[in-house]
Amino acid sequence: MKSINIDKYIYVDVHCHLYEYPEPEIEELTRETLIFAVSDDYTSSIRTLELSRKYKNVVPGIGIHPWEIGINVHEDEVAKIVGLIEKEKIVMIGEVGLDSRFRKETLELQEKILRTILEASPPNIIFNVHALGTWGKVFELLTKFNVKVAIFHWYSGPSELLRELEAQGYYISVNPSIEFQRKHRDVVRQAPLDIILTESDGPYRYRGRMLSPRLIPLTINILSRVKEIGEEEVVKVIQRNTERILKSVNLI
Repeated sequence: MKSINIDKYIYVDVHCHLYEYPEPEIEELTRETLIFAVSDDYTSSIRTLELSRKYKNVVPGIGIHPWEIGINVHEDEVAKIVGLIEKEKIVMIGEVGLDSRFRKETLELQEKILRTILEASPPNIIFNVHALGTWGKVFELLTKFNVKVAIFHWYSGPSELLRELEAQGYYISVNPSIEFQRKHRDVVRQAPLDIILTESDGPYRYRGRMLSPRLIPLTINILSRVKEIGEEEVVKVIQRNTERILKSVNLI
């Protein structure tokens, strides 16, 4: 896997569905932003790996989104993902996880698939996780399988879990919804700076706004106000936290 010079990039987006963007837009989005690109199924995982070979500042993740399980993705696709883990030099698994809020009916199958992926994954790999309504359960599974680095994407979970995440060396990522999602903002207010990262979750429409890596500067601005520190300091914190993650998977 390539080495990344984080100093070359002003912004960091640790959770973006980059494969959904058209190629010309990808070229623009990757100019100033280091992007952790997540996938939703086997096909998008292949596309994400291809993009990482073309763009030096794309960290690829392969996985199966819990929303896809039992609808567009079934258990036979898990074997393909496991095959990629075994074949490729994978540095990140994602997007994977559990969702009891929007996909409660498939929760048992979600957990079965997540356990399979956890069992197949090597140590010292990044897990980029979705844990809506299941924050504690996902944390429990990650620690059970000795996952060293995890990013809890769009964290809006219990504030009491934040210290456990910090103690475990895990991170939370914050996206532009912090501007109007009170729970997201309240959690960030309480979170230690050393576990905070920025994300877009683009391209995803939330409350009428199309989330995108272009909104990372806005997220930085709001983080600055919520944490009552300067924007330059926020950028430095995000870069420092990202650097620790990249070092953990030998990308620096």
